[in-house]
Amino acid sequence: MRAFVRKLRRTKGRIIWLLGDAQLVRDFVTANLIDDFIMSLPPILIGQGIALFLPNARAVKLTLKHVRTFKSGLVQLCYSRT
Repeated sequence: MRAFVRKLRRTKGRIIWLLGDAQLVRDFVTANLIDDFIMSLPPILIGQGIALFLPNARAVKLTLKHVRTFKSGLVQLCYSRT
Protein backbone atom coordinates (compact mmCIF):
# COMPACT_ATOMS: atom_id res chain seq x y z
CA MET A 1 0.00 0.00 0.00
CA ARG A 2 2.79 2.46 0.87
CA ALA A 3 4.48 2.01 -2.50
CA PHE A 4 1.18 2.55 -4.31
CA VAL A 5 0.40 5.75 -2.37
CA ARG A 6 3.91 7.10 -2.86
CA LYS A 7 3.59 6.44 -6.61
CA LEU A 8 0.29 8.35 -6.63
CA ARG A 9 1.92 11.29 -4.81
CA ARG A 10 4.52 11.59 -7.56
CA THR A 11 1.84 12.06 -10.22
CA LYS A 12 0.50 15.42 -11.32
CA GLY A 13 -1.62 17.05 -8.63
CA ARG A 14 -0.31 14.80 -5.84
CA ILE A 15 -3.52 15.19 -3.82
CA ILE A 16 -5.22 11.97 -2.79
CA TRP A 17 -8.70 12.19 -1.33
CA LEU A 18 -9.38 9.28 1.01
CA LEU A 19 -12.96 8.45 1.84
CA GLY A 20 -13.66 5.28 3.70
CA ASP A 21 -14.41 3.53 6.91
CA ALA A 22 -12.47 3.35 10.16
CA GLN A 23 -10.40 0.36 9.00
CA LEU A 24 -9.14 2.24 5.94
CA VAL A 25 -8.35 5.33 8.02
CA ARG A 26 -6.50 3.20 10.59
CA ASP A 27 -4.44 1.49 7.88
CA PHE A 28 -3.40 4.84 6.39
CA VAL A 29 -2.71 6.41 9.81
CA THR A 30 -0.63 3.39 10.82
CA ALA A 31 1.38 3.73 7.60
CA ASN A 32 1.78 7.49 8.24
CA LEU A 33 0.22 8.31 4.86
CA ILE A 34 -2.31 11.00 5.83
CA ASP A 35 -1.15 14.63 5.84
CA ASP A 36 -4.48 16.42 6.35
CA PHE A 37 -7.72 15.41 8.01
CA ILE A 38 -10.91 17.16 6.90
CA MET A 39 -13.93 16.27 8.97
CA SER A 40 -17.43 17.57 8.37
CA LEU A 41 -19.86 17.62 11.26
CA PRO A 42 -23.57 17.90 10.45
CA PRO A 43 -25.92 19.55 12.95
CA ILE A 44 -27.57 16.25 13.93
CA LEU A 45 -26.67 13.43 16.31
CA ILE A 46 -27.79 10.14 14.83
CA GLY A 47 -26.69 7.96 17.73
CA GLN A 48 -25.22 5.27 15.52
CA GLY A 49 -23.44 4.85 12.24
CA ILE A 50 -20.08 3.96 10.78
CA ALA A 51 -17.16 4.81 13.05
CA LEU A 52 -14.48 7.10 11.64
CA PHE A 53 -11.80 5.86 14.03
CA LEU A 54 -11.37 2.40 15.54
CA PRO A 55 -10.39 1.78 19.16
CA ASN A 56 -6.68 1.25 19.79
CA ALA A 57 -5.64 3.37 16.83
CA ARG A 58 -2.42 5.18 17.64
CA ALA A 59 -2.62 8.80 18.71
CA VAL A 60 -1.84 11.38 16.02
CA LYS A 61 -1.17 14.99 17.01
CA LEU A 62 -2.98 17.48 14.79
CA THR A 63 -2.87 21.24 14.24
CA LEU A 64 -6.06 23.08 13.32
CA LYS A 65 -5.64 24.78 9.92
CA HIS A 66 -9.10 26.25 9.48
CA VAL A 67 -12.79 25.92 10.26
CA ARG A 68 -15.54 26.52 7.75
CA THR A 69 -19.20 26.87 8.63
CA PHE A 70 -22.13 26.55 6.27
CA LYS A 71 -25.65 27.99 6.35
CA SER A 72 -26.99 24.47 6.85
CA GLY A 73 -25.19 24.30 10.21
CA LEU A 74 -22.52 21.92 8.94
CA VAL A 75 -19.05 22.65 10.31
CA GLN A 76 -15.94 21.53 8.48
CA LEU A 77 -12.68 21.15 10.42
CA CYS A 78 -9.35 20.94 8.64
CA TYR A 79 -6.34 19.64 10.55
CA SER A 80 -2.79 18.92 9.46
CA ARG A 81 -0.61 16.29 11.04
CA THR A 82 1.86 17.89 13.47
